Amino acid sequence: MTKSYGKALSVLVATMLTATLAWSYVALASPGSPGKFSGNPDAGLSDAQKQAKVDSAHAADDQFLAAFVRSGEDPRSLPEAEVESWSAVPANISDAIAGADVILSGQVTAVAFRPGIGGSLPISTATVAVSTLSKGASSSLVHVTQLGGPVAWGPNGSLVHLDKDELILPGDTVTLFLKIAKDGTLRTLPGVGVYWSHGGAISAEDSNPFRDKVSLLPEAAFKTLIESAIASGH
Repeated sequence: MTKSYGKALSVLVATMLTATLAWSYVALASPGSPGKFSGNPDAGLSDAQKQAKVDSAHAADDQFLAAFVRSGEDPRSLPEAEVESWSAVPANISDAIAGADVILSGQVTAVAFRPGIGGSLPISTATVAVSTLSKGASSSLVHVTQLGGPVAWGPNGSLVHLDKDELILPGDTVTLFLKIAKDGTLRTLPGVGVYWSHGGAISAEDSNPFRDKVSLLPEAAFKTLIESAIASGH
């Protein structure tokens, strides 16, 4: 995903709500230095008043998302915002390959956004036309679910995603390491699930612990690396 960071937004996220990856954020930092919170904006408010603020923020996010989808605008036009997560990330590519149920390459042809569960982050479902299957089973078109999407954060909205799961968007050429969730959906492995192809070379997510070893590898060399690891049982 092409990065187009505007003024940084930092977000504090509460724990994961369900096994279906419904997350709930509990506070937004004030504009300023990333990770810095300026006091307690809810000081002196009753529980009912605090809940009303949360409900209002969730409603604003849902309204912004619906309007953005209707507009047909490119999600890349929004500045990115990251939400902190605490998912375990495989330390090396062998562990990542072993942890994936499906590994495939292809082109993202479309993405659909919908509101999250109970005010959590939006849900993104990307359609991927599969060109190569390296592990597992797959049809020619697959749908990949991630947390994130357009929200009403900042002066003109933001495209939010988990810090360990950058969103894939239409036009992206990707290699994906996927898990099959309990509900049957395909989800990217945290931190190591997405690899973009730009001009024949691979780029990994910022949170990928072995990104320096795979970024800028030619696509063919990356494919060989994956297939060799699978063949050796790693």
